[in-house]
Amino acid sequence: LGDQPFNAMYIADVHNLGYELYNVRNGFGTRPIYRKSDWAPPCTIEAVREEFLDVLKRALGEDGKQKRENVQKMRQQIEDSWKPGGEGWKEVDKFFEVMT
Repeated sequence: LGDQPFNAMYIADVHNLGYELYNVRNGFGTRPIYRKSDWAPPCTIEAVREEFLDVLKRALGEDGKQKRENVQKMRQQIEDSWKPGGEGWKEVDKFFEVMT
């Protein structure tokens, strides 16, 4: 099991930037998902189809609009972080101070 389920959860649940797909998983990913009350995704073709249609419907509605707004906010935060004097540059400077 790699880091992809963790990254998907982080993007979907923590930052509200996208959707986590459960039914496309395989191997260890088909085990119960503890944060979903031990629900185990069925991972069938029909389940993938239903999940895709549900995500598409949400993405084209208010939920998707909110996620797109959140993406733009995060994009701006990242851009600001990498401007001279921004947090990104400050952290890089700290790193080089420790390394040299």
